[in-house]
Amino acid sequence: MNTAPLDNADAQTEHVNLNEVLHRFSTKAAWLAAERQTLPEAPRAQLEVLLREIGETVLPRCIDLKTKGQPIATLTVSNRRLFRFCLSGSPEKQITGNAADAKNLSSALIDLSKQATSMTSRALSDPAGTADSSNGCTVAALRNALAIDTRPCDISHLADLLEPHALAQMTWSGSPEKNVCTGADVWRPLMEAHAARLHAAIDGNAGGQIAGVRDTTGMAIPLSSDKVLVMACKGTLGVVSVTPVEDGLKAIGAWQIPDT
Repeated sequence: MNTAPLDNADAQTEHVNLNEVLHRFSTKAAWLAAERQTLPEAPRAQLEVLLREIGETVLPRCIDLKTKGQPIATLTVSNRRLFRFCLSGSPEKQITGNAADAKNLSSALIDLSKQATSMTSRALSDPAGTADSSNGCTVAALRNALAIDTRPCDISHLADLLEPHALAQMTWSGSPEKNVCTGADVWRPLMEAHAARLHAAIDGNAGGQIAGVRDTTGMAIPLSSDKVLVMACKGTLGVVSVTPVEDGLKAIGAWQIPDT
């Protein structure tokens, strides 16, 4: 057993978590049941509710997610672990609990949190396969894959999400003039021009102290019916990317959920 004293940050987190647990225990069962019938509208809030449901489920149960009354997914949960995942109309996926599973599940949960409007839980008729603690995915592993609790640099994370589908991408640290470009060179002048305008606007609003700006500023600009320019800047770091519309908006959505 680890008997090392908690530092102030750890102690505060432990206190907040304990208060949340005590609050949940003191809440009437009828209220908790009603809470599970309708999900909040914000995707991040939906994601938190779903993760909490997994973390609070001990006995084998199925969590059914619906959008406007139509089933979209079923999750098999037991011992506070996610064991099976099934999108409506697709084969069921068995979860082993490795890092790849957690990463794939995190992407699926992000998509579901944008669609689901209600959640119900029911007893599992066949709990076979939910007793092996070496299988299944813990909430901690999912939160880690989602980068909800810790993210060393959110601009870098956005750049990583955009890069696989980008036609061209530019990143910088310090000044946009000192950039690194990848992809088709034909897009470079456009990306540099927009990066310079964004940087100048932020620098002007910050009174010449852009390095101290803590909030992320950015936008998505349609270039055509199938291409979008995505750019964001925070402090001295920035990214501009030209991507297909669907991929660019999906990357923004996945990036925003852990931060909002």
